[in-house]
Amino acid sequence: VGIRMAISTVASEEAKYKVMLKDWLVSFVLVFLMQYIIAFTLNANNALVSIMEKAMTNASENSIYADIMDTFARQGADPLSFLVFYIKRMLTLAFLVIISPIVTITYSIDKMGDNQSQALNKWVKEFVYTVLIQPFQCLIYIVFATTALTLMQDRTLGAAILGCIMLLFIHQAEEYSVLNMLTT
Repeated sequence: VGIRMAISTVASEEAKYKVMLKDWLVSFVLVFLMQYIIAFTLNANNALVSIMEKAMTNASENSIYADIMDTFARQGADPLSFLVFYIKRMLTLAFLVIISPIVTITYSIDKMGDNQSQALNKWVKEFVYTVLIQPFQCLIYIVFATTALTLMQDRTLGAAILGCIMLLFIHQAEEYSVLNMLTT
């Protein structure tokens, strides 16, 4: 790009090559900044999950059914489905981190055609969504599990049925929220 700029005599070509050179420099800087973007996103996720964990710990320590909450938190409504989901999430994040240098390097090439970087935009959206879905899932789990266990303390048939429905709804709420986020 630099050599073409030096030998180009047409002003419109020089301007095009200057834009290409600028995009190449941005791509070069992004290669080094991407690790900080990844670290910031992961740290933000960990902070949000930590806040929710502290809130849940404080709530369960002050309640009369702390043992039930601990058992439910350890076993979960369906622990295998949570395990499968988090393994899939871990593999997706590993893949996104591995391809991040390639996405940043191709930034300048991607911008040449329509002056937009679809690959980088898609990567950032997918990475941030995959990381930050965890606090949302924690919130759903906390709200539904706490409410269901509170209802089950009444020891009535209606409360037990409603509590079971809420526990079953945890996965449906996640799927609905995921579809909603993807379409917006």
